[in-house]
Amino acid sequence: MPARDAQRSRSAQVGILMKAYREAFSTESGSRGLTQEELLRRMALVDSEFADRSSHTMVSRWESGVTRPNRKRLEVFGEALNLSGAEVDGLLTLAGFKSDIETEPEHAPADVEPEPQQPFPETPTPATAAIDADSRHSIVPYMDFRGTLSFAAFSCLLPGLCIVASGYILSSAGLMDPWIPIIYIVSIMALMLAYKFMRMRGAHTLREFLSISLFFLLSAQLLPSALTRMDIYGFYTLGDFAGKPFPYMLALTVNLIIASSAALVFHLLWNWQYGSGRGAKDPLRRAVAVVGPPAGVAYVCVLILSNLGVWAEFAVQLASLSGVFVILLLLRDPEVDLPERDRRFFLYAALATTVTIAAIGAVAMLAIYLMPGLPAILPDHNLLYAWEIDFDALGYPQEEALDRLNIGYLWQNICIYVYMVLVVGGSLIAALCRLNYQSAGTAEPSAMSSTGESTAD
Repeated sequence: MPARDAQRSRSAQVGILMKAYREAFSTESGSRGLTQEELLRRMALVDSEFADRSSHTMVSRWESGVTRPNRKRLEVFGEALNLSGAEVDGLLTLAGFKSDIETEPEHAPADVEPEPQQPFPETPTPATAAIDADSRHSIVPYMDFRGTLSFAAFSCLLPGLCIVASGYILSSAGLMDPWIPIIYIVSIMALMLAYKFMRMRGAHTLREFLSISLFFLLSAQLLPSALTRMDIYGFYTLGDFAGKPFPYMLALTVNLIIASSAALVFHLLWNWQYGSGRGAKDPLRRAVAVVGPPAGVAYVCVLILSNLGVWAEFAVQLASLSGVFVILLLLRDPEVDLPERDRRFFLYAALATTVTIAAIGAVAMLAIYLMPGLPAILPDHNLLYAWEIDFDALGYPQEEALDRLNIGYLWQNICIYVYMVLVVGGSLIAALCRLNYQSAGTAEPSAMSSTGESTAD
């Protein structure tokens, strides 16, 4: 026990000193401090192996004391930050290495990380992609101009072209069957889920997760209006578009723009709060500062463009989604280190909350279906103006509108219910389980020291 405590203390001291060197570094432009990603890039310039073999969690694990870097990494770290020989020797001595010996000790301390054997991170499976295959100490990706263009191209422009092209094909083919809009909307939602989950890897996972979550919740709102041959934004009132796929193509495109804009704001704020060294000091304030503005951007857009019924429903859904993202950010924060008892409590609490919400949601869906007069808000207005619904152009009598809305609300609630419980709630539970597993793996270094093995970064 004393030896293990000493090793942990040594790792923590090395991490604190490395973080101090990183934050005190003066760049060529005169700015002070480096992000964790920028540090890895500078290390890659010293030794190209670090460009391919460094995981996204490496620097955070060093600085939080979870692992102690080996001799080679400390030497590359010193050269990347232009440290003097005395400073590098001090780091090596603090880490337990003899500064006058060029080779590694024959038996390194148990908590010193070995060289990774494969690139990190591994590609996540769709079932766990929503909470990322890397650990809770994920560093923030660096958002430069090139990264912004890449995000716009692959997360907005490419899916947008798919939405527009498929909408034009349906319109040109003259497919006006009442179920065509439903099939079109559901197909786009399914394709977007598959596409975004394939992009969920590395440090960009939460950004993509937020983007697809907002797009899914907004697009599910189109299901009731599609049965009534209307849309929540009123595009069906333009020209002779009523009953055609074109209004839903425009509505899905607007949803994509709203979701992508919120995700970009989330990414920039994430980079500011966690990567610049100038973010809030409190972990909860950092998480709220990252999640709050993107949620506000999405809700303001919906508030302006849609009607009262959508405002109320989306407010509840957005509040739940924002709460989950705040918790996910807290679990990733290097300064948050929950005791084992608290980790278990939060895991059980998340399970109980998910089950409770699932039960309440099932009862609510049943109540809405059995009370046809409840969802009585037709898409005939938004915050800017109101319009008259031409039921003759829509092809059915006004009395039939509420029946169609009732069925549409049922399908909408089923989709949102499944996504929020299984995907969002499941992601939160998986993150808590992973946190317990990682903590259990690092809590017993003495058991590994008997075999001379250690956990890879």
